[in-house]
Amino acid sequence: MVEKPFEAIKAAVRSYRKTSHIPLSYSAHLEVAARLSTGAPSLNHLSAEQERYRDTPTPSIGEMLTALRSCEHLVSSAPVALQDADDPEDYVRYEHWQLMAEIWNATVNSQDDISSGPRPLQALICRAIDIEQASVPCMFEGGKMLSRKESALQLPDERWILSGWLFELEGPSIEHWDRLRDAATSFGYGKDAAAYYRAACRESVNHSWHPAAAISLGVYDIPVSTPRLFRQEESDEEFKGRIEGIWRHEEPEAFELS
Repeated sequence: MVEKPFEAIKAAVRSYRKTSHIPLSYSAHLEVAARLSTGAPSLNHLSAEQERYRDTPTPSIGEMLTALRSCEHLVSSAPVALQDADDPEDYVRYEHWQLMAEIWNATVNSQDDISSGPRPLQALICRAIDIEQASVPCMFEGGKMLSRKESALQLPDERWILSGWLFELEGPSIEHWDRLRDAATSFGYGKDAAAYYRAACRESVNHSWHPAAAISLGVYDIPVSTPRLFRQEESDEEFKGRIEGIWRHEEPEAFELS
């Protein structure tokens, strides 16, 4: 996706910073861009081994998500605004993914006509090498059936692409929900809290919540290890409270008295 990686990335970062606001220092921006667009462990690795990373293959959807997770710690303190004032605080993770996707998109040397626009994560995923195999509804335009990629770009957000990818990868996903629950108990949360977490993860996909919910809960953190939602020394009540905040935000009807 990148030619002559080191100099090309520096040029792309400098150019983008002239016209767009990235809430990172130049060095941090460059570090994130280098890691995401080439797969190098760091900018120093890229600088030292440019031939190795000169012809970086286009990643799959799963590889893109893995790359974003691997760089989260580099943007975790970046000041980003939530889309809505009443969004749960944990949705900041989704905004950090959007930031990283914006950086990645701006660094990609691509001949496609994809515009990052206001939905950089969706645009990034539509650049994945396996996007034409994604389980997204095909749309028609001018009497012609659009490709999966073209259809995915017209969706309102990433939820259909990501949930389709998950089901293709995991099947019915029952074992995936169980793995998320088991990760919670292994981390130290009680069984009831872990079961509540499992239920929220499942509902976030099955009930088509905003993708910020599933991403914040850790649904797409595969393989399942320690979802970023987990916090050291947090009580079960505090954990369930944050999950309930997400649930109420996405599906307030579930808490209405019958």
